[in-house]
Amino acid sequence: MNQERRRIALVNCPAWGAIPPLGIAALKSFMVSHGYVVKCFDFNLDFYNSSPQLIKRGFWAADCYNQWTLDYSQTDVRFNRGSHFNTTPLPLKQWAEDILSFKPDVVGFSTNLTNMTPGILLAKELKVLVPGVPMIFGGPNVAQDREGDILLKTGVADIVVAKEGEETLLEVMKALENQEDVSSIRGIGLLINGVPTWTPPRPQIADLDKLPFPDFNDFPLDKYPSPYDIPIMASRGCVYHCAFCYEHIFWKKFRSRSAENVVAEMVHRMNEHSLRLPANKNAKNGNAPPAFVFLFADSLVNGHFKALEEMCDIIIERGIKLSWTGQATLDKRMTWSFFQKLKRAGCTGLAFGLESGSEMVLDGMSKNHNKIKSASNILEYAYKAGMPSTVNVMVGFPTERFRDFLQTIAFLFKNRKWIYQVSNVTETQLALGTPLWINPEKWNVTVSQDGSWTSPNTGTEKDRKRRLKLLHWSMTLLGIPHQRIAEENVVYCD
Repeated sequence: MNQERRRIALVNCPAWGAIPPLGIAALKSFMVSHGYVVKCFDFNLDFYNSSPQLIKRGFWAADCYNQWTLDYSQTDVRFNRGSHFNTTPLPLKQWAEDILSFKPDVVGFSTNLTNMTPGILLAKELKVLVPGVPMIFGGPNVAQDREGDILLKTGVADIVVAKEGEETLLEVMKALENQEDVSSIRGIGLLINGVPTWTPPRPQIADLDKLPFPDFNDFPLDKYPSPYDIPIMASRGCVYHCAFCYEHIFWKKFRSRSAENVVAEMVHRMNEHSLRLPANKNAKNGNAPPAFVFLFADSLVNGHFKALEEMCDIIIERGIKLSWTGQATLDKRMTWSFFQKLKRAGCTGLAFGLESGSEMVLDGMSKNHNKIKSASNILEYAYKAGMPSTVNVMVGFPTERFRDFLQTIAFLFKNRKWIYQVSNVTETQLALGTPLWINPEKWNVTVSQDGSWTSPNTGTEKDRKRRLKLLHWSMTLLGIPHQRIAEENVVYCD
C-alpha cells in the first residue's frame, strides 16, 4: 500500500439497533487523530429505513436473531436455514458501490451476532470488484474463542482483529503502508496455509481517557428513528464473571473512564449535534426542546460505583440538562438516596440483570452479588424515584430446579408494581467462549455432538422451551408486564 493512499472505510451492516453505531464512530476518531482519512457507512440505517414491512414483522427484535445469523452447516456463506434473506437477498451490490465511491485502501467491518453474515457477504462482493483491497473484521463475535476461526475459513477476511480495535488497526495500517508482514502484529487472526492462526494477545489500553471522543459526523442523525438518542460508553469490561456471559472473557479486565471525561463527552456531543439548532430554537420559543438521551453501552453503568456517583454529582452541580439510561447490576449500595441522586442527574430508568428469583440459581450463575431481598428494595426505590426498571430473566439454567423456576415467577409477581417490563426473556444458551461452554461439566451439563445439551434439572431444549412458555403464560395470567416470547418453530417474524 502506497503511503499516500490512507483511506479507510468502516462498515456497519444490519441488523443493529436503530441508533448510530458507536464502535466504528470510536474507531474513526482514533484513526483520524493519526492522520488517516476515514468514512463510516451505516448500511443498517439505510436498510432499516427502506424496510417498513420487515420492521413491522420484528426483524430488528431479539425474536428474529436467527433470521440474520450464519448457517454453520454450509461450506458456502449463507444465512441460517429458513431465513428470509436466503430467498430475498440484501442490496449488497448497491452497498459495495457506495463503499467503492470512497475509493478505500482498506475496508473494516464492525461485527456482532446479527451482522456477521451480511458483513461476510458484502466483503465477498467487494473482493470480486476490488481483489487487492484488504478486508478487516473486528468485534466480539469474531474473536478467537467465538466465530473467529469460522470467519477466517470462509477466506473472506484478510485480517481479524481479536479484541480491542484501536491500537491493533493502527499497527495493521502502518504495516500495510510499508508493505510489511502483518503476522507479527499482536492481537490478530490470519488464515495461513488454510489454517486459522492467531498472534499473541495485545495489552489493553490502560487509560481510556486518552482516547478521542467518537466521531458521528458521517451519520445522518435526522434519519434515525430517535435522532436525539446518543450512544456512549463509560467503561469497558465487566466487574463480574457470570457463567453464561462472554463480556469478561472478551475484555479480560474492567476499565473505567473518569467521570469528568464522560461528562465532557456528553457536553461535546450536545454542542456538536447536527440537530442542536432546532433544539435551541424550540427552547427560545418556549417549547420543550428535544431531550438528548445518552444510551450507555457499558456492561454495567454501576460497574465503577464511585465513578457513576461522581458523574451524577458533576451533572447536578453544573445544571446540565440531559437524560440517560443503561444496564446495571442489583447492587445493594443503590439506596433510596442514591436513586434520588440518579434521578436529579437525568437517569430515566435502568435495565437490571435479575435472571432468576432463586438465590441458589444465582449462586450457580456466579451472580452471587445479586441478593433477592436487595433486588426487591432496589426495584421499589427506582419506581418511587420515578425511574421505571426493566429486568432480564433467564429460564433453564442447568442448576434450576422446578421449585427455583417457581421462585422466579413468585418474585416477579411480588414486585410487579415496581417493574416496568420483564425484557430479554430467554432460555439459557451455551454461548461460545463463556465459562458454561468451556467447562459444562462444572454445571453437570452433557453436550451432544450436534451442540444440544441436557442437565438433570432442566432436561432437554424441548423441556426448557416448555418452561419458557410456562413463564410467558404465568406472566400474562398474573399481570406482569413483559415482552412477548417468540413461538416455537416460527420461521418468519409475522
